[in-house]
Amino acid sequence: MSNVSKVYGKLVLNRFVVVLILLIISTKLFSQGTDIKFTHISVDEGLSHLVANFIDQDSNGFIWIGTDDGLNRFDGYDFKVYRSSPDDINSLSDNIITSFFQDENDDIWIGTFEGLNRISHANDSITRYISDIKDDSSLSNNMVLSITKDINGFLWVGTSHGLNKFNIKTGEFKRFISVTNQNLGFLDDEVYRLFIDRQNNLWIHTSISVYKMNIETEIFQKIISLKKSNKVFSHNSFGFSQDVNNDILIGTNEGLFVYSGDDKEIKQYTHDSNNSSSISSDLVTDVIRDSEGVFWVGTRNGLNVFDRKTGEFYSYKQNLANSKSLSNNIVLSIFQDKSGAVWLGTYGGGVNRFSPFSKNFNYYKTPDKHIGNSNDKSIWAILEDRNKNIWWGTNHGVYVMNESTNETRYFGVEEIKGKGIVQEFTGALTEDSKGNIWIGTDGGISILERKYVDQIFENEIDVNFIHINEELRVLNFYEDVVKNKMFVGVFYEGLIEFDMDNLLKAGKWEPKYVLKEYDEFKNEKINIAHVLKKDSILWLGSQNGLVKLNTEINTVKRYRYQQGDAKTVSHNKVYCIQSGEKDILWLATYGGGLNRFNIATNKFKYYTTNDGLLNNVVYNLLVDNKNKLWLSTNKGLSCFDPEKEVFRNYDENDGVQGNEFNQGAFYLSKTGRMYFGGSDGFNAFYPDKVDGSQISPEVMLTSFSIFNTAIKPNKSFSELGISDSPRVVLEKDINEVKNIKLSYKQSVFSIEFAASHYLNPKRNTFEYKLEGFDEKWMLVDSKNRKATYTNLDPGKYVFKVRAANKDGVWNQVIRELEVEISPPFWATNWFYFLSALVFLALVFVVLKIRIGQINLQHFKAQNELKTTMLKEIHHRVKNNLQIVNSLLRMQSSTMNDLKTVEVLKKIQRRVMLMASLHEEMYKTDNLSEIDTKKHFEKIITDLVMAYKLDKEIGLKLDIDPVQFNMDTLIPLGLVVNELVVNSLKHAFIGREKGLIAVLLKKTKLEKEYRLQVSDDGIGIKVDVDVRNMGSKLINSFVRQLKGTVNRLDGEGTIYEIKFKAL
Repeated sequence: MSNVSKVYGKLVLNRFVVVLILLIISTKLFSQGTDIKFTHISVDEGLSHLVANFIDQDSNGFIWIGTDDGLNRFDGYDFKVYRSSPDDINSLSDNIITSFFQDENDDIWIGTFEGLNRISHANDSITRYISDIKDDSSLSNNMVLSITKDINGFLWVGTSHGLNKFNIKTGEFKRFISVTNQNLGFLDDEVYRLFIDRQNNLWIHTSISVYKMNIETEIFQKIISLKKSNKVFSHNSFGFSQDVNNDILIGTNEGLFVYSGDDKEIKQYTHDSNNSSSISSDLVTDVIRDSEGVFWVGTRNGLNVFDRKTGEFYSYKQNLANSKSLSNNIVLSIFQDKSGAVWLGTYGGGVNRFSPFSKNFNYYKTPDKHIGNSNDKSIWAILEDRNKNIWWGTNHGVYVMNESTNETRYFGVEEIKGKGIVQEFTGALTEDSKGNIWIGTDGGISILERKYVDQIFENEIDVNFIHINEELRVLNFYEDVVKNKMFVGVFYEGLIEFDMDNLLKAGKWEPKYVLKEYDEFKNEKINIAHVLKKDSILWLGSQNGLVKLNTEINTVKRYRYQQGDAKTVSHNKVYCIQSGEKDILWLATYGGGLNRFNIATNKFKYYTTNDGLLNNVVYNLLVDNKNKLWLSTNKGLSCFDPEKEVFRNYDENDGVQGNEFNQGAFYLSKTGRMYFGGSDGFNAFYPDKVDGSQISPEVMLTSFSIFNTAIKPNKSFSELGISDSPRVVLEKDINEVKNIKLSYKQSVFSIEFAASHYLNPKRNTFEYKLEGFDEKWMLVDSKNRKATYTNLDPGKYVFKVRAANKDGVWNQVIRELEVEISPPFWATNWFYFLSALVFLALVFVVLKIRIGQINLQHFKAQNELKTTMLKEIHHRVKNNLQIVNSLLRMQSSTMNDLKTVEVLKKIQRRVMLMASLHEEMYKTDNLSEIDTKKHFEKIITDLVMAYKLDKEIGLKLDIDPVQFNMDTLIPLGLVVNELVVNSLKHAFIGREKGLIAVLLKKTKLEKEYRLQVSDDGIGIKVDVDVRNMGSKLINSFVRQLKGTVNRLDGEGTIYEIKFKAL
């Protein structure tokens, strides 16, 4: 908080409120240096219920909290709640969650009031184990109160009616009940807590006893018999812990017991109302030993720190006036996570968390009894004197404390006797070189001489202050030891100089208003917040820039903020100045962050929140022995390394008094101890001892979304309302998934992540990138733990994320998730391949067609030439045959022998038949085949016309329209010719009419045909194999056709020839 902007105006009105307070008050500060600031987690943050029965952590880093209304998984930021649902068998069996255990397979076992549950690591499914009175191998009772596991792999389950040994492989329970196991020494059935020690003994806390069981022999040994029944409180836990000496600490309703196994000694610690160092309650709910060896004990009346050496307890309880105190005094469970944070589950106050490492920052606050009704704990000035006493100024006076004895004195205004300070609001403190304490207030200066300072705690002696009763509103002191001057920075008047000899020895105070001697300041009201002398130059921090004052030569220079010029001071309100190496000054500004000023070059460089600073309002700064800067801001403390230009930040979760500090409340002791004060007290620490956590966080993936819809395990797109697809993207929790396959339609997705470092989750930082898309890592804070990608191209990507804890320690193992986006079918390789094949096929077809067209054109040209030539050949053959026929006719006309003439006529007919075929070939477009039906009808008709001899000869032709080539038609035509002529010549002798039938059909065999020539004449008496020329020709031609000839029985003459088309 700023003195300038927030305090002084209103405190002028309050300066008379607190009067007549005792001048000297001696007391012990409540919990000086040991106060803890608890972080509260309640239903407002997402916790399902304010009764937190247990807290634990799984192997992935998630925190699990069992409440009276559901099981909570917490990642430091968000909750995932598991509850019972009557209609869902894959839900928990009950909402009252009592216990937790994770086995070596990472399966989680949950105890409830209605049975045992197992949450599968593989697919997040839930299996219930319920008691069955008809099955002795089932759970003995459904009210499960505790779970643990031994080194042999057996799960031990404590219920309200018996102890159970569970064989995970067989799914069978072995029951230990007092009625059946008294011979083993087990006499009580209500099992509240189980614990496996390092010797593999099972410790059992029941309602009236504590047992130790040998797991191998299953023999019980009663260690403690309790006089009181534990049933007085419904949420009993009664924890166990084991120290380095293997002693067992046992929480009961009769106090804390420590069992020493070596000498069988049992020591009991109970509450004593007359002893403030005793345990705060006899009802001890839990006990743990943290990583530093400190024992934390939870009770029904607060949290206790147990000192084993002294046997003393220090308690922390709820304080309604302190929002950072314990939220509820009934502590049900205590747990320390892997990062070192300690968690408390309370009855009605939700969850509390604190860092045991915050003791690096000793925390002090003003005693409540002196604050009055204002509840104002602000600290405005701090000082450590040469006697190691700590002084601090507040709104209502000054305190001094002997840290070794915790003894404290208070000085306020005592107007009656005049022995108090001049005004109660104290904004500045300093010790001069003589050991006098200067107290700057809102109404002047009070000086306490060294003689009083040295005896401040001796018999509470009366003291006398020297008052400078000017209405000075003091902001800062600076002593020039060489010149024996005290410079005082004040409101409005700027800088005042006092001669210390005159003031302290002669009692004369003659202030010199230094800036009024310069024309530039004569008419200006200027507030000097800080004064520093470096190399005979006074540097002044003011509300209107940095002032350089050379009193030797009476020159002044001002450095102000100039918009657009990055080399000027970043803000005009300069609250603090410290000297750095050589020519360097460091400035704290109100809104401009930290400034580095090079005196030699007159140039500024500034650092803000963009560079990692907690807040741009910087009140004070100190330089430690390693030249690192410590800055108090409006959001905590920042430590700056000038060499690396890196900030390390601290806030309330680290033990800092509060996030808001105050101007002027800072001090660096001669031993290097630093002090910073703020709105809720002050801190004292040695910078070298402020060790940050070196535990690196593990990264957890907490959510995966498509189109802003969270994808749940084993839920299809249709069930999630994304699309009608039955496809399931996640078969288990996203944190257990190594790769995800999406289609191109689902290329808009988000991944949320967290880190398992809980000392201060808000200050964890993250870096992520999508390999294959992002060129560099994206740095984000805890508020932006979500990476969203839209319209990614199909392909394979790797999402990578890493985290750093609050102290900048990065995890070494980068978390990876493979994401594969499948392309549409038209963008797949197989489609490209098929398209290429189709394209090549089209090219091939086009080329083939084109080549075919070219070849066809060539063929047509050649074919036309061949056709012309073939036609010419057929024409010439026909003409030559006709010439032959003419020669035969001419020859026959000269013959007188009738037989010779007949032979020549037969030869003529055969020649003319061949000539007729060549003529048909000549006339047809197809030079290789002719129409058989048309050809046979012509030659048969011509034969009948030539041989009918005034007889009426009928024709019956049944010829299929088949196509034969010349090789088939010539011998087939000659066969038909011989058979028809044979019928014409011999079948109808002595008859006036007759019928000749010719049939040509395709048979069922390939290329086989049947020719049948018949007549209804008198029949021919000579067989086809008689030795005449016609029969020989028929047989010859039939063999040429690879056929057979047969004479069939029937009326007239019937010849059947079966042949193959050639």
